[in-house]
Amino acid sequence: MSLLSAVSAAATAALLLSPQAQAQIDAERCKDLLRNLDDLHNAGQLEDYLARFVAEQALLHDVHGRQLQARMAYAQDRNKALVRQSRLLAPPQLVGDHTVLGVTYQTSWSDGSGSPMSEHGFLVVREANGEIVPVLAIETPPAVASTLGDSDNRYLTGSLACPPCNYQIGPATGWLCVPVPHTRSHALEAATFLLLGTDIAIDLSVRIGPADETATAMVDRL
Repeated sequence: MSLLSAVSAAATAALLLSPQAQAQIDAERCKDLLRNLDDLHNAGQLEDYLARFVAEQALLHDVHGRQLQARMAYAQDRNKALVRQSRLLAPPQLVGDHTVLGVTYQTSWSDGSGSPMSEHGFLVVREANGEIVPVLAIETPPAVASTLGDSDNRYLTGSLACPPCNYQIGPATGWLCVPVPHTRSHALEAATFLLLGTDIAIDLSVRIGPADETATAMVDRL
């Protein structure tokens, strides 16, 4: 079986086994979760912060944790503390039995020195035993997180299109498309497709190949 066939089969099985969609989680409850996570972050309780997550994508959760750990270590080396304030940018949106939040994070020194750092991302949560459980925090380009309230939002349908390049991926039920910032991907375009409720993820990047290589030769090489 080819790798593509294996991924397709796994994705199909995961979709068949996925639970039915739940009701959309109230925005105020989501804001309470953001405040709780900020409180743990600002108290320097990184282990407790990460323990609040029931990670579905272990690798991405590890990346998130290592990034925060590096920042806190940098601050401690300078006898300073970091303060983070998270803000919901758009109404919570359902993707299957998960809810996706578009969030902006403002991080600054607790003593008010310097300029705050602004970041954006998706926070994916689900309902479990009457509690909102975060399962994934992932960075996005600034303009992406604020578009979740748009009625034709393609990221929530696992869809990515580039008219000039004449290609489209998706839509696909249960998949979340997460564009990767150019500063991270170093590509013309890049995205991670996540099948929520599973650990399945597919990375895509678009780059300019060698000028003397034809499309046919490239396909043959792949």
